[in-house]
Amino acid sequence: MPKVKHENLKLKKIVREFGENVLMTDGNIIFCKLCEVKINSDKKYNVQQHIGRVKHKEALKKLEAEKHNAVQPFIQQFCKSDFNADLCSEFVAANIPLNKLNNEHFRSFLSKYCNKTIPNESTLRKGYFNSCYTNAITKIRDAVNVQKIWVCIDETIDSVRRNVANVIIGILKPQDVGKTYLIHTEYLDKVNHSTIFQLFNKSMHILWPNNVNHEDILLFVSDAALYMKKAGRCIQTLYPKSLHVTCLAHALHNVCEEVRAHFPKVDRLITEMKKTFLKCPKRIAILNEKCPDIPNPPKRITTRWGTWITAVEYYCTYLNEIKSAVEEFNENAQCVNVVKELIKDQSLHSNFVYITINFGFFPHAITQLEKRGETLAKSIGIVLEAKQKLEEANGEVAKLILETCNRVFSKNNGWAELQKVNSIHNGTALNVNVEQYDSNDLVYMKYAPITSVDVERSFSMYKNILAPNRMCFNESNLTKYMVMNSFFNI
Repeated sequence: MPKVKHENLKLKKIVREFGENVLMTDGNIIFCKLCEVKINSDKKYNVQQHIGRVKHKEALKKLEAEKHNAVQPFIQQFCKSDFNADLCSEFVAANIPLNKLNNEHFRSFLSKYCNKTIPNESTLRKGYFNSCYTNAITKIRDAVNVQKIWVCIDETIDSVRRNVANVIIGILKPQDVGKTYLIHTEYLDKVNHSTIFQLFNKSMHILWPNNVNHEDILLFVSDAALYMKKAGRCIQTLYPKSLHVTCLAHALHNVCEEVRAHFPKVDRLITEMKKTFLKCPKRIAILNEKCPDIPNPPKRITTRWGTWITAVEYYCTYLNEIKSAVEEFNENAQCVNVVKELIKDQSLHSNFVYITINFGFFPHAITQLEKRGETLAKSIGIVLEAKQKLEEANGEVAKLILETCNRVFSKNNGWAELQKVNSIHNGTALNVNVEQYDSNDLVYMKYAPITSVDVERSFSMYKNILAPNRMCFNESNLTKYMVMNSFFNI
């Protein structure tokens, strides 16, 4: 034991010598934050050698440049007004642009009924916006404190072609559902395992600025992209209890996409139907007049989970009615001609029925998984039930889809571990061991999520905030705005 203690002190001394902003240690290894690599700490010379490498020097220069270019905090020369601070927070919470305060009618309305002096937009932006962000972060830190948490990260491309990543954290509680927060939004120059790892680590330092609680992060949820899986392995070197699970709802959606690939004619009909009715009130009016009792055709969205199967179910139910309406179209549009030709194919009727009977359960399963606050046992039960129904499906295509499903789930290493946790919770396994967790950790996994729907919802919020008339947002302010807005609305 004394030898281990001596080694810990040795590593901490090396970290202090070369800079805690560059190196970090958990007592067992030394890790370079800039290069995202472990350093052989047997000898001090190895650390010196790493510090002298070109890659490390370039990363250090980049860090210093970022510090130099950082925007200096606005120095307030007057006493803060609680009304102004609350007004700023409420505008952000309701996603109302601060420049609405420049409207004279609105200002007079607020002044009349609030009996307060209404500040200008620039006053709130320069004097209160940053403090409101700091207040939101402080409340998140106080809420989390030393509790166990899960983390979810995903990235997308916004309307101005930037790679934007959101980091969601959630509190794990043994008896009820914990609160969820967006802790950080980051704009990435590149999207790879290295930048995702840096983002994860940066977010944890935002949450715990003084001392990161490495062992309080029990779960990391992401999509199944290869760089996310690699990032998950890197994260586990510093956060040993963070079990990496890829989104199970996304996995079921991938299986649905495999179904779509096996029925190209059905897929083409759905695509051409969308073109036929999209932004064409005349054709929709003909459909409503001809078939007033049926809903309008669904607009399948490739990135929206399970919508292709939902569209198949619609056409399986209303194909004859849709066919009679399409025959009324006298236009010479290409999409209309293609639909008229495709809809004559009798095999489509059989395909619609086959898909609906054998794979129609997928949209409902995905919708169930998207619900918040479900227990781990219920979520896993939904997935297992979907797999069981797939095993009972008939036909050669169903066998191929089942193989794909098994392959998708076999690549999700965290799925097997979560099943072990669930078996312990259910009392069905007595000799099961989960490598990452001790008995105390297992208690906190009762409401552990298995999907990344929370971070997907945060992108919808981001899209609403970054409207076409609000493109003047700079990245720093938009990051703070996202954190504050989600704090009040998630």
